[in-house]
Amino acid sequence: MLASMNVGELRLIDPDTVGVENLAAQGYTESDIELPKTEATGSACIERNSAISIRGYSQKFVSAHLSVHDPDKRLAVFACVDAMSARKTIKKAAQRRNAFFVDGRMGPEVARVLAAYGFNDYAYYNSTLFSDTEMLQVRCTAKTTLYCANICAGLMVHQMTRWLRGYPIDKDTLFNLLASEITLNVDSGQTARTA
Repeated sequence: MLASMNVGELRLIDPDTVGVENLAAQGYTESDIELPKTEATGSACIERNSAISIRGYSQKFVSAHLSVHDPDKRLAVFACVDAMSARKTIKKAAQRRNAFFVDGRMGPEVARVLAAYGFNDYAYYNSTLFSDTEMLQVRCTAKTTLYCANICAGLMVHQMTRWLRGYPIDKDTLFNLLASEITLNVDSGQTARTA
C-alpha cells in the first residue's frame, strides 16, 4: 500500500525468511519461500513503484534503523510484529525521534490498530502494553488471515494519512469481523460502532 501511494523510502526490518506458513497468512508467493522477508517484500514494493527506495535489514530492529539525516523528512514507523517486547523497543525509538507510530495487533478475524504522535498519544499507547507471557498463545497458522491482515494494514495506512494531513488520529481502533463491528478511540469513551 505504501509503495503504491508513492512513499519515497521504505526501511524494511525483519530477521525472518518466508516460510510455507506465511503464504496464506501474509500474502507471499511460493517463489518467495526461503527468501528473507525484507527481500520478498521489497521486490513486491518495487513491482508496484519502481521509483521507491528500499532499504532492507534482515536482522532484529535496533534504534539506529530510524536514523534520518534529512530534517525535512517526516518519519512514520509501522510495528507489524508479534512480540510485545519488540513493540516496546520500536515504540521507544519512534518516540525519541518524534515519529508517527502505528501498531497493528491481530488475531484471525479480530484486530486492533493503535496510533501515536505526541506525548498524550504515547502515554495512552504505553497503557496498552503488557508482557509477552500474557499474550494469547496460538498456533502460528492460526494467528492471521490475509483478509484481516489487509484490513488492518489499510487502517494503519489510513492513520498515517490522517497524520500527514494534520487531522486527528484515532489512537485506538478495534475491529471484529465475526461480529461486523468496529470501535474507534476505545480509550476516550467516544465510541462509534457500525454493524
